[in-house]
Amino acid sequence: MITNRERMSNMNDPKVIEPLAEYAHKAWSGWMRYLFNEATDNPDGTVTVPEWAVSRWKRQMHTDYADLPETEKESNRVEAEMIVTTIGNIKRIAAEEFVKRVEGIDPNCLTVERRGDKWIIGNDKDNKKG
Repeated sequence: MITNRERMSNMNDPKVIEPLAEYAHKAWSGWMRYLFNEATDNPDGTVTVPEWAVSRWKRQMHTDYADLPETEKESNRVEAEMIVTTIGNIKRIAAEEFVKRVEGIDPNCLTVERRGDKWIIGNDKDNKKG
């Protein structure tokens, strides 16, 4: 049985954190590639970001999502879809692990019961009180 506290501690599980961290790195590194592609390399190793990019990115960072033009919202939607896909993959892995844990239980006797803050999953006879 998994309590709410255990469920929250699972949020630190590498199976949850690592795919999200990988996504975060891909998003960040993709942004860096774009930014440096738009910038001009200087002889001293610094870069100069063009004025059009500075103006646009400053405007975007000070604009709520709801107020962005549809074309700019669309790039955020693409990012959101990637996050949802990553979370879906995490959920799929969790479901596969759950199935492995309950494989030995006769599906005709499978019960799922909530007792306080706990969900109890198992055979009818295993979950009877007393």
